[in-house]
Amino acid sequence: MTFAENSQLATIGNYAFAGNSSNYMQFTSVEIPASVTSIGNYAFQYCTKLEELTFAENSQLASIGQYSFQNCTSLTNIELPSTLTSISGYAFYNCTKLLSIRSFAESVPA
Repeated sequence: MTFAENSQLATIGNYAFAGNSSNYMQFTSVEIPASVTSIGNYAFQYCTKLEELTFAENSQLASIGQYSFQNCTSLTNIELPSTLTSISGYAFYNCTKLLSIRSFAESVPA
């Protein structure tokens, strides 16, 4: 899934792309625009085909909501931006192929 170049999207809301495993909408990669500051609860829940999650250069992401990527069973690696200050409970729950989460933050987000 690709957002418009120079997107000004500030928030990916609760349940925005949840249940993506249906035949009509199966994206395998998402690049979160630099302007996004928060990803809501359950935003990508059950996006079972999602393999790659990246963040645009100069990302302003500050928070990831609870269960945001629950059951994204194809995700393998994620590199979180340094601006991230909060990851809510179970954000990556049951991401069974997730091998690594790398953060560039100076401290570990709570």
